[in-house]
Amino acid sequence: MLTDAAREIVEQRRREQQERIDGTRPMFDTAWTKGDYRLAEPGAEVWARTEGDLTDIRARGDMDALGGIILEITTDPDPETGDMRRAFRCFDYTVPLWQAVTVLQESMVDPHSFSAPDWARIRRTYRTLCFEVGKKLGMQRKSNPIASRGEIELVLTAARLAAIVGQTLP
Repeated sequence: MLTDAAREIVEQRRREQQERIDGTRPMFDTAWTKGDYRLAEPGAEVWARTEGDLTDIRARGDMDALGGIILEITTDPDPETGDMRRAFRCFDYTVPLWQAVTVLQESMVDPHSFSAPDWARIRRTYRTLCFEVGKKLGMQRKSNPIASRGEIELVLTAARLAAIVGQTLP
């Protein structure tokens, strides 16, 4: 005999399956359709916790949470338990470029901060990065023809944002 909670889950799965058959639900659930950070993909936004256990808090001096647009997600197994751990490399569009990229461990993420991609914000951020790279190249063309590490990182970040937006193009 199933519990009430189990029956509710089974009924929800039946509804979702029927919605897929009717064409009113995407064929596969993603972080964007479910709103769940556990299904997070590049392009979505996550922010760090600012309250709770001190080991999991990641914030600036003014207690603004670190995080932003997810650029990439890495996974590795925990050596003790074997559980898969994730880390999110994020671009924070609210701070100066030299401190915009940060890495958050999954335990540091506030699950309620997860949001679906804001395509206009991602495109605007991409354009800003490209503008900054172009500006640096224009100023340094004659004095120093070798690209700096910072310029290369900006180009890589812009490329990741372009790849994220590229998924939406027909």
